[in-house]
Amino acid sequence: MPGIVWIWLAAVVVFLILELATPTLIFACFVVGSLVSGVVSLFGPENYYLQIGVFVAVSVVLLPLTRSMAKKITKESPQKSNVDALIGKVGLVTKTIDPDLGGQVRFEGDLDGYGR
Repeated sequence: MPGIVWIWLAAVVVFLILELATPTLIFACFVVGSLVSGVVSLFGPENYYLQIGVFVAVSVVLLPLTRSMAKKITKESPQKSNVDALIGKVGLVTKTIDPDLGGQVRFEGDLDGYGR
């Protein structure tokens, strides 16, 4: 096996580790692109421009496909909690809000305050 194949396989491993660390399906495109370029390098190990072109082409074609698939797979949580649940709600200021002294706001009967 030519040495360039090992470089493409190393790229596959690096992109796979990055994909597992950040599950966004972006690096999965680069994994497939590196793998296809590795196969191309078996047939033409000296043709570096073709290998890089195949890597870029495969990755660019897969990016929009995986983004739409990722949006279908991931869904927003139906139950909002903590601060996210307060967005868009009306509150009543019960103590003046001051950046240095703090303040207090009532949301649906609950008192939320901050102070220093």
